[in-house]
Amino acid sequence: MRIILNQDIENVGLASEIKEVKDGYARNYLIPQGMAKVATPAALADAKRQESLSRKQAVRESGEAADFAARLAEINLTMTAKVGEQHRLFGSITAADIAGALAESHGINIDRRKIMMDDPLRSVGVHNVSIHLAPELNADLTVTVEPE
Repeated sequence: MRIILNQDIENVGLASEIKEVKDGYARNYLIPQGMAKVATPAALADAKRQESLSRKQAVRESGEAADFAARLAEINLTMTAKVGEQHRLFGSITAADIAGALAESHGINIDRRKIMMDDPLRSVGVHNVSIHLAPELNADLTVTVEPE
């Protein structure tokens, strides 16, 4: 049976793909769960129209994200923290701290989960932090940590 997937399904395919699956799997599991719909001519035409719209939207959003990435690259975020011996911070600066500082100082709201850090910042100096904006697009932000 030919179906159109409504969502990503492991070992079957990605959302909006047209797949051929066993009749029982489609009728008894995928369609009742709302994960897929039967690939009728009307549904196929609707899927093509939706795919075209989503491609146009993805192109527009990627352009906006690229502009935003360029804006973030120009920012040098300065943060202060208590420092102990050997210029090590008493605590650490996390992604949530960076997101809060961006919102406070530059009015840029970024979800902390988009800030990609292997480990929190624990030393004084200049650090580069990557921010995930869109698929295949990351922006680099320069964070300067200074002692209080």
